[in-house]
Amino acid sequence: MEEISRRHFIRTASTAGFALWLGVSAKGNPLKSLDIASANFSPYILIESNGLITIYNTKPEMGQGTLQSFPALIAEELEVSMDQIIIKQSNGEKALGNGQRAGGSSSIRSNYLPMRKVGAAAREVLIMAASQRWTVNIADCYAENGRVIHRPSKKSLSYGELIEEASKLELPKEPKLKDPKDFKILGKVSRRQDIPLKTCGKAEFGIDAKVENMLYAVVERSPVFGGTLKSFDATEVLKIPGIKKVDQVERIVGIYKYTGIAIIGNSYWTVSQARKKLKVEWDNNGHDTFNTVDYENHLRKLASEPGVTDKNIGNVDSVKILPKNTFEAFYETPIIAHHPLEPMNCTA
Repeated sequence: MEEISRRHFIRTASTAGFALWLGVSAKGNPLKSLDIASANFSPYILIESNGLITIYNTKPEMGQGTLQSFPALIAEELEVSMDQIIIKQSNGEKALGNGQRAGGSSSIRSNYLPMRKVGAAAREVLIMAASQRWTVNIADCYAENGRVIHRPSKKSLSYGELIEEASKLELPKEPKLKDPKDFKILGKVSRRQDIPLKTCGKAEFGIDAKVENMLYAVVERSPVFGGTLKSFDATEVLKIPGIKKVDQVERIVGIYKYTGIAIIGNSYWTVSQARKKLKVEWDNNGHDTFNTVDYENHLRKLASEPGVTDKNIGNVDSVKILPKNTFEAFYETPIIAHHPLEPMNCTA
């Protein structure tokens, strides 16, 4: 996605002619603007007079599907199909706000209602604009497939034809949301716009990012959790053409500190191959005896001992259940690595 300048004004002499941004204010209320540079404003929808509707996914797409699911929350309430919109992935642009992050599986959980409200507020203001142009009762108008329709006369206007009037109207702070039974997108199967790009190799991932005079680095870490660095010899690594530097680095996670050796060079291939020639001596601190079988047995033993109550709702002991109606079960799930398919990476 191309970067969006904070000084880019949407009211321009472009082919679109006129456009309207819709999003949320710093307080979380639906907000509209003709200028993406407006203060305290995070835009999500761009409706242009030429009919184009763009919805921005501001959550990093890491395979969890936010590229489709985040815009779908808005599209559902805006009454447009996924085929009618252009989805663009934000790229950390300041104009698109501070919420461009993901973690804890919270992207949809925490935005389910706020993003639906953005779409619903946009829908309502467009319906209001149409009713005022036609001088008809707003109750006789409804939105469907990117158009506002007057029920009695069947006449209609596209969203693009209404944005100038809509830009002059106040957005409702608490727009009416659709009843889930009326959903056309959420909970339904739809084609993801990013799948063709991923299957043909055109999708850009984090490791594809490039900046001018860019260097690459890989970090060699202890193969054992809790291991510490004793010494390393980078003599052979520094002889490799393209290698710029080898240095000790420290990663701090809460109260824990992990030491590694960073190898810096002019390409990912160069540094990844150079890492194989690095001579490192680690102190495993006794953690190399750890194994899955012993650990699972340890957890099973803990399960039979009193633990800390995380949540207690109601009183099971107050319910009189006959022994023949009771059932006990012991559930186990394996430890599953939370790893990406590509090498974990970032561009600084």
